[in-house]
Parts: sequence; C-alpha cells; structure tokens
Amino acid sequence: MRNPIPMPQRDASLLLRAHAEHQWLCDQVVPVLERVERDDGLNDEEMRVARTRLDDAWSGAVQRAARTDRAATLLVLDPVGAGLLAPEARRYHRGLRVLRADIGARMSARVHEPLHSSG
Repeated sequence: MRNPIPMPQRDASLLLRAHAEHQWLCDQVVPVLERVERDDGLNDEEMRVARTRLDDAWSGAVQRAARTDRAATLLVLDPVGAGLLAPEARRYHRGLRVLRADIGARMSARVHEPLHSSG
C-alpha cells in the first residue's frame, strides 16, 4: 500500500502561497506599473498595450491574493494544523497585505489616467 503524500501544515501552505504572490507582484505587476508610471515617452498605442498587460497581471495578482488569504483564514480557523512557522507565516502575510495595498493605490492612481492626446 502506498503512503499518501502528507498535506503541508497550514503555516507552510500560507508561506508558500504568500511567497508565490509576492513573486508575482514583484515580477509581473510592479515592472509594468513602473513603466506606465514613468511613461517613458510611450505613444498612445504603446500605453494601451502596457495598460492591458498591467490589467492582466493585476487580475492574476488578485486571484493569487484570494488564495493566499484563504490559506491565512484556514490557519486561523484550524490552529491544530498550525506548525512552528505560524507566527512567521502571519507576519509575512501582514507584510504582503501592505505591499498589495501600496500597489493597489498606485494602480488606482495610474490605470485610469487619460492617454496623452496625439496632436
């Protein structure tokens, strides 16, 4: 009989999800957001493409955030499933929520700006 693969502890699950979300934000969202914020002399079409890419990356970030938050909720609801890393996992999650809020505010400020008029 095969041994089933053990389920990760709730704290390990939260740490892994938070790390994956953090990487997504830093690798997929922030670079495009910074390009849109700087403008870099982008013409209207280039800016539309950058904004579309940013919207897609942000949509992926929102989905990852939901999974991370669900893992955090499970850690709270099932303290028996919490391992030794629970305090660190909660702290990482709190820091990630601050990063999310910062990026979300920047997104709100930039994404809906009108495009430059070409003329």
